Amino acid sequence: MKRRTPRGSLDIAAPSTHTTARELYLLPMNIHVLGLGAVGTLVAHFLRSSLPRETHRITLIHRTATQSASALQQGGVLTAERNGVRSTSQGFLFEHSSTHSNDRPRNRNRQEEHEYEPQLPISSLFVATKAHNVVPAMRDLLPRLNPHCTIVLLNNGMGVYEKLVQEVFQNPLSRPKFVLGINTHGSYLREPMNVIHAGQGSLDYAVVPEEKHNIDLEASFSRGEPPFQGSIADIPHEKHPEFTSLYHTMAALNELHSGEAAANWVDMHTLQGNMMLKLVANAVINPLSALLNCRNGDLFRTDASKRILSRVCQESSAVFRAQFTQDTTARIESIARGASASDVQALWDDAARFPKFLEHGALEENTIRIAEATARNFSSMLVDVRRGRQTEVDFINGYLLGLGNRHRVPMPGTAMLLNLIKMRSEIPLSHL
Repeated sequence: MKRRTPRGSLDIAAPSTHTTARELYLLPMNIHVLGLGAVGTLVAHFLRSSLPRETHRITLIHRTATQSASALQQGGVLTAERNGVRSTSQGFLFEHSSTHSNDRPRNRNRQEEHEYEPQLPISSLFVATKAHNVVPAMRDLLPRLNPHCTIVLLNNGMGVYEKLVQEVFQNPLSRPKFVLGINTHGSYLREPMNVIHAGQGSLDYAVVPEEKHNIDLEASFSRGEPPFQGSIADIPHEKHPEFTSLYHTMAALNELHSGEAAANWVDMHTLQGNMMLKLVANAVINPLSALLNCRNGDLFRTDASKRILSRVCQESSAVFRAQFTQDTTARIESIARGASASDVQALWDDAARFPKFLEHGALEENTIRIAEATARNFSSMLVDVRRGRQTEVDFINGYLLGLGNRHRVPMPGTAMLLNLIKMRSEIPLSHL
């Protein structure tokens, strides 16, 4: 008897006895990509280039029906360019998130109607919108999301997941599975559906811990054996069908490991550390480049700019240390019950080792390294300011200030950059 599939997920048939190991975890699924800026377009290209079209339907969700129809009329081909070499991917389906009837293109034939807005169930949703657009976008898609879905967040800054949990997915029982990612590839759009892969980076991702079933989804990391990476074997999709989408999403991401995407499944602790490094770099590079209207490589050539860099890195390191102390104290207190005095002291000694990469000197070096590696690039915040769009400063400098308020750590330098960007955004560049 054919089993019934929950609404919003795929009806995946059981594999045959002749199914290969790779086919086993690359069974059919519907992948949707929301946010088709440079990052979203590049990730869509990585996915389509690595996953078989026969089993993985990838739908690109445009902001408007006009944009979606335009992509289809151009053949639905996505182009990525790296070092002057162009590669294409195709076979996408298209949707749009606009609900305005006057934005719907007319005179489509029946085939275009199918490819344009198929409204397939969402198994896996890759979200690469601006950070401030994630919550409203999730509210719009909420009728198509459920605990059997997986959402992969690839946004800039930090605090997006926490905001979603607070405002959209408050109930853990009805919450989709989440994967957090951090992208360090350099990219920009030449035009819609045409992305320039300007700098090789990586795509690191980790699974948000499971609360409902108390399942360790990172068991492979704790074994302490090479290659120190996650395993889909830790995802109990057979015992708990609601993990099926997560299982296949991680399998799909694993397919990106050996290609240009350089995707890596890391543990959540490692991912958070990497996100903190990128956050601090963005908290300095993005505001300064937007205020000075310059490329990243033009920064930090003067003592004045280095003093600003040093101030923000000192503040960031101090607030990270305060957060580290709070987290480790809570963890030790939960573990220490029933442990001997010597064991408890050993735990405290180990926990006292604040990560060296979060010391202010290391944060400064990392920020300068990123500025040099992206010397020819315009930061996303500068682009937003030039185009009169809302910036992501609230999820970058604003996130750091939130930590500072929580731990009572003064952060005047970080706050000054945030306020200057707010002022800059309110004064159109055309007034100059």
